[in-house]
Amino acid sequence: QLFQEATLLNPRNLKQVGHSLYLLGKHKAALDVYRQALALTDDDWELWHNAGLCYTYLQQDDEAAEAFCKANSLCRHDDTFLQLGQVYQKTDVKKALRLYQDALDFSPENPQILCAIGLAYMRLNDHSRAFEYLGTALTYDPTNTKAILAAGSIVQDNGEMDVALHKYRIAAVHTPHSPQLWNNVAMALFGKSKFVAAISCLTRA
Repeated sequence: QLFQEATLLNPRNLKQVGHSLYLLGKHKAALDVYRQALALTDDDWELWHNAGLCYTYLQQDDEAAEAFCKANSLCRHDDTFLQLGQVYQKTDVKKALRLYQDALDFSPENPQILCAIGLAYMRLNDHSRAFEYLGTALTYDPTNTKAILAAGSIVQDNGEMDVALHKYRIAAVHTPHSPQLWNNVAMALFGKSKFVAAISCLTRA
């Protein structure tokens, strides 16, 4: 309400109204406000990025991709690259991978981008390159749960259950309530023929 009152004094406060609506989960209403704000100024990276987030939640992927591309053309941001990559992955993993590589040139030490590349290679069944990028991601952020789970599953597929379990212990400290984590732990224990413990972990998952 206060942001709306402020908007009457200065229309540029529309961005804050839109953000408030977005945080409330009112994505369509937020998008309408962002459109009004963009009619006043269309060179604001944040407005285009946030509009892309709203389109994503509304499952309007083409519009989301267009908004994220516009945001990146104004000012490149890691978050925008990652969001755009998620949109691309729904239909074209290779296109998403090319985007992530471009993002890596811009931000070579970002563990989220490195992890995203690793996961994309996993979807393409290139596990050796996937493991390489996931390992690099963990070098920069040893607690990156997504990277730990993905790297652990590759190690697990190669029959190295103890190594995988060691990685999962690290993840358990940070995400003890992750069903995916406990499912992976269960499968590793199953591979070691520890069936009772495996069932316990599956139950927890």
